[in-house]
Amino acid sequence: MWGHYARGHTGICLIFRTILNETNVPYLSLENSKLLFYKVKYGKQFPRLNFFERIGKFPIPVLNKNWYCDDGNISLAANELLNDANEWRQKYWENFYAIANFKLADWEYEEEYRLICYSTFPEQERGKGMKLKYDFNQLDGIIFGINTSIESKQRIMEIIQKKCQLYKRMDFKFYQASCCTQSGRINRREISLLPR
Repeated sequence: MWGHYARGHTGICLIFRTILNETNVPYLSLENSKLLFYKVKYGKQFPRLNFFERIGKFPIPVLNKNWYCDDGNISLAANELLNDANEWRQKYWENFYAIANFKLADWEYEEEYRLICYSTFPEQERGKGMKLKYDFNQLDGIIFGINTSIESKQRIMEIIQKKCQLYKRMDFKFYQASCCTQSGRINRREISLLPR
């Protein structure tokens, strides 16, 4: 995972403490929303998609006006929507999560779970970028990559120290990743605050 997602081991890994909802599904609080974890399903080929059945995040009048009607003629793609909008929406979201949580079998060793964050207002996404605020009390620790620079570690530790004081926390942990030449695995060991 470090090789794929952490800029050649120079990045960090955030360790979050999840919370269980009323049905025992783990979630993380992001932007005042409870985002559920979904187990990724692995297979030999991606599910087939029909674009016109996958644009369900728009209101029905917008779909009819801009996608399903032309000079008074209604597209066959709209039949299911017009017959039973509630059933169509339910099917849309089931398919949405099934597709969003699918990967090819080659990645099965990752045993991945995903949080799905989406907006029904695309114009909000453009100005905001990909930054989301999380609940600091759910952040349990940080693992520094094998090649994370000393400067980056010190800067991160200073930020976390201030946050811990603000939130009155004494339980935050830092770890250092290292490669075990005998096993070929990446291990982590707990470290204390770096000296200045």
